[in-house]
Amino acid sequence: MSAFDPLPATVGPGGEPGADAAEPEPVVDEPGTVYHGRRRVDRPAGRRRVPPAAVATVLAAAVVVAAGIAWLSSSDGSQARDPGVFAGGDVTATATGAPAASASAVTTPAASAPAPSPSVSPSAAASPAAFGPVAYEAEASGNTLLGQAAVVSLSGASGGRAVRNIGNGAGAKKDGGLRFNAVTVPEAGTYTLTFYYAQLVGPRADRVVVTVAGGGAVTAGVAGGADCCASRSVSVRLRAGANAVTFGNPDGPAPAIDRIVVRRA
Repeated sequence: MSAFDPLPATVGPGGEPGADAAEPEPVVDEPGTVYHGRRRVDRPAGRRRVPPAAVATVLAAAVVVAAGIAWLSSSDGSQARDPGVFAGGDVTATATGAPAASASAVTTPAASAPAPSPSVSPSAAASPAAFGPVAYEAEASGNTLLGQAAVVSLSGASGGRAVRNIGNGAGAKKDGGLRFNAVTVPEAGTYTLTFYYAQLVGPRADRVVVTVAGGGAVTAGVAGGADCCASRSVSVRLRAGANAVTFGNPDGPAPAIDRIVVRRA
């Protein structure tokens, strides 16, 4: 029997329709078509009966979504957060009263390897410190005039003055000397000492003896004239620190001294 065949009616014992015959259930043949007994009723499309289970599922999903929206609203940064809540990149401390620390603000510095120590070449480490030249004036107050030595004016001298009557001169002008008390160098070694001199009126000098305290004496020949100033250089051994350097001549006169200059040899 097809869906379009009429359904048989319920009959009683005498062949008449039974009084207790029940109305047949509607038969759905296709969407929008319903049969009530022998009558065909067209139901508008889309008006189907929704199963109760589907309705319950939709309602449950709606409740979950509403609860999520409410939770997000309560997690706004302007409201107080419960301990242990992680929201918006901020971590609230679990201890009561402890301030919240921003996860983005916590930065672990990268460990950097220690910088290598600068290498020092042996030659640079062993090289002495730069020194000189250093000038000392003969008439400076820190020097010592020995015997008949005296400070006199001298045209052309660096300070306008010089020390004369040095060495073993004639008569009352003998046995004079000039001592520089503080010729200072950074370290012991050989240095070049240049002295500037002039031949003044009197016996002409041909030499001068330069003596370093504790370092021996050096005799230097001199020439020149009365004009200031000629110069002569000698090598001397000096100790680190201050040194006493004396000019004299036990065997005859010595020239007048204007100044000395010390530099590394």
